[in-house]
Amino acid sequence: MEDLSKCSFEELGIAAGLSVTAVSRIRAVYRAYQRRSSASSSVCPPASRTSASLAASDGDCAAVKAYFQANAHKLIRVSEVVRATGLKKSAVLAILNDAPWCQPVDGSTFFFRQ
Repeated sequence: MEDLSKCSFEELGIAAGLSVTAVSRIRAVYRAYQRRSSASSSVCPPASRTSASLAASDGDCAAVKAYFQANAHKLIRVSEVVRATGLKKSAVLAILNDAPWCQPVDGSTFFFRQ
């Protein structure tokens, strides 16, 4: 890619004996590479979680686990947990996907693993 930045695309086509179509494809790939490399260098790192948000998620995790323990005899759908705990669906799914005490059946159904 460094070689392409040093020469013009018109000269590349003449010197290498490439067709106009091939040169235009090489130019398109090079420009896409430039956009992608400049976009990835300007991305900010993810923000770290604060202790307040960690404490809230620990309480949320405890509430979800308590619901699962109370209903350990049946399959539990995410919508039931959302109604019972008042948490957002995305928060419940994040807890359940990381929890060692539950097993997924499909994307929205889980059961308590003892």
